[in-house]
Amino acid sequence: MSFLGEKDIEAHQTSIDLQFEFSGRTFNVGTFEYQINTDIVKRRIKDDFLIILISQFIKTFFVSIFILFIIHNLVIRHLNEISNWLNSFKPESSFSPLTLEAHKGSSNEMVKLKSAINDMGQQVHKHTTGLEKIVAERTAELEKLAYTDSLTGINNRGAFLQASNEELSRSRRLSYDVGVMMLDLDHFKAINDIYGHDAGDKVLKQVSQAMSNCLRKEDTLGRIGGEEFAIITPGADKGAMHKLASRLQQSIALLNFSFLPEDKNITVSIGYTRVSNDEDFKAALKRADEHLYTAKASGRNIFITDKGFIPSIVS
Repeated sequence: MSFLGEKDIEAHQTSIDLQFEFSGRTFNVGTFEYQINTDIVKRRIKDDFLIILISQFIKTFFVSIFILFIIHNLVIRHLNEISNWLNSFKPESSFSPLTLEAHKGSSNEMVKLKSAINDMGQQVHKHTTGLEKIVAERTAELEKLAYTDSLTGINNRGAFLQASNEELSRSRRLSYDVGVMMLDLDHFKAINDIYGHDAGDKVLKQVSQAMSNCLRKEDTLGRIGGEEFAIITPGADKGAMHKLASRLQQSIALLNFSFLPEDKNITVSIGYTRVSNDEDFKAALKRADEHLYTAKASGRNIFITDKGFIPSIVS
């Protein structure tokens, strides 16, 4: 029997005869009929399958999360630390090692890797700082060679002129005078010709040292060329320049050289002037040089300056 609107259900009907034997005779007592609804069975199988599938998915998901957590703790976290450390590593800066965590198993491969990277970074830092030190030393040596007279150790011509221009700029900014002095060793060519260039080099070295000892910290001495020297004297007035020229001559005359006769000594001729407010340094240096050659032409071993720059006590 079926009803209107009722959904058709696929079913299988089966009957079984109920019999029993007694005293050799078979008696039929009835028939047992049953009906199997296949749609219900299919739905149950489907529902059970979905439940099993979902449960397996949830198990797999949580197992995967657990495995990823283990991998992160054992590998990825360390790799991230190593990557961040390498990105921030600067060999020229102070060395900051990777953090090594204490683990129960000292054979932990990631800890060994971090330790190896630490050692490598420390070596790179050590070599880099060593190279920087060598480069700095070589640079200082090159600068010294570029600005220092190799024989006497004082400023060469280029360094002297640079220091002079800087001093002149500073003096005009702070309103103080600058004196410039030119010096030339008398008969120096004869020393080279008679006693040799080694003797001449000894004279230049000792004269440079004697002149340096006569100067203040703020004064600048330079070898202009050959046996010519120049001095910058910031803030020096007429009297101070006069005394300095006299002191320089006396100090040089007191030098002893084994190759010179006892009645012979080294003398120097000097010309000096004050840098005017309206001139550059080279113009003043030229004027001091003209005074120097006037001194040499006047018999040597004297110093000459501008008429207006002679101290009144000397006049």
